[in-house]
This record gives sequence, structure tokens and C-alpha cells, in this order.
Amino acid sequence: MYISLTDLAQYTATFSDGAAKIEDLFLDSSTRQVHGLFVDIGGWLANEHLFVPKAKIAGVSPDTRAAEIWATPENLRAATDADPILMDADAGAARDILQRGLWKTDGAYREVLAALTKLADTGPDLIALNTLMSREIAAEDGTAGRLVDFLVEPGDLAPAYIVVDTGLALPKRQFVVPIALPQERGSDEDPAQLQITRARIESSPPLERFTRQDRHWFDQVTAYYGLSLR
Repeated sequence: MYISLTDLAQYTATFSDGAAKIEDLFLDSSTRQVHGLFVDIGGWLANEHLFVPKAKIAGVSPDTRAAEIWATPENLRAATDADPILMDADAGAARDILQRGLWKTDGAYREVLAALTKLADTGPDLIALNTLMSREIAAEDGTAGRLVDFLVEPGDLAPAYIVVDTGLALPKRQFVVPIALPQERGSDEDPAQLQITRARIESSPPLERFTRQDRHWFDQVTAYYGLSLR
């Protein structure tokens, strides 16, 4: 069974000493691999957020709608404060944005990403899931639609499919496209480019005709695009 990333972004993060609401996910901008979770640990009276690296995610459960975390919030705070690179002035400003809950404001997420990649070239470029949603997807013959979701493997959260809504101003029909198909990711300003036509996408099995537990349906979609089954 695949997991929807937009659904995962609404799960609860469970720590050994409590729980917190997941507010967003950070993805590798190139591979779309999940790099970590962003959780609100402040509750109603405070506004405090923590980044949970993927290595600290013990597992996710669609049944309980929870992500189990291998660390406590205090452990994660201590790890961040002990990192000398994150004490850099710019990173400190970005961390302040995280802790004050301002990370969703225009431009702020770029500073957040700089902090999470330690202001160096040692890690991948990251992008927030919320930033990607509704981004335009281009096909060989024009606009294919909008990106509305990623479907990932439940174990390692590896991306398997993207979900494209072929409507632009208004939702229309949703289709899944294997992420293994050749594509150009695009930049912040330019849409991702699929090397297939819009007609080919709209001729594939539409998303509403299956349940997310139906692996056979996914096999049909994969075969439709001429890709080998695993």
C-alpha cells in the first residue's frame, strides 16, 4: 500500500513522551525523497516547531495516522543547539523563524532550508511539500495539469508516483504517473516537464477508480507507461 505525502503531512508525530502535529515535509528537490518532517510541538499556548530528520522516523502507520519518532523533542533541540554551524548568524535567524512559527511566510522557507542543510554544500537542496503542491506540470504538448500529491513506499518513504490533476483553474480528474518516467524537475519558476503527452496521461486509468490498497491497479498503470514491474 502506498502512502500519500499530503496525507502524511496531516499525521501525528508520536514521541516517547508525547505527540505533536506534523505541519509539513521537506523533500530532496532533485529526487523527491523525504528528508524530514516539520512538527508543531508548541500546542495551543506556544508556537514552537522542530525538524525531525528522516533517520529519526521509526515508521509510519496509515491505520493510526501516526509517524513514530526515535527521539524526544528535547533530544532534537539539543542536537540542533550543539551544532556549531547552526550557531552561524544566518542560521540562527532561520532557526528563530522556525521557533516562532514564521516559516511559511514568503521567503522564510529559503532561510529555513539553508539552516537545515547547514549553510554548506554537504546536504541536498530541500523544498517544502506545501511549496510543491499545485505547481504546474508540463507535458510534451503543453500543460498537463497541476501536481497535487506524491505516493510513496510505506517503509523508506521512497517516491513511486506523482498525482496530476488535469484541471488548471478548477480540479478536473486525477491521474498517477510513475516517478520513474523521464522528466525534468523544473525550477522555482518553471514547471516540471514530463516527457509524455497530456493525451497519454488522460488515457491512463484515472485515480478515482481504485482504492489505495490495490497494488494490481498500480501494476496496470506502470505497465501502461511501458515500465517493468518490480
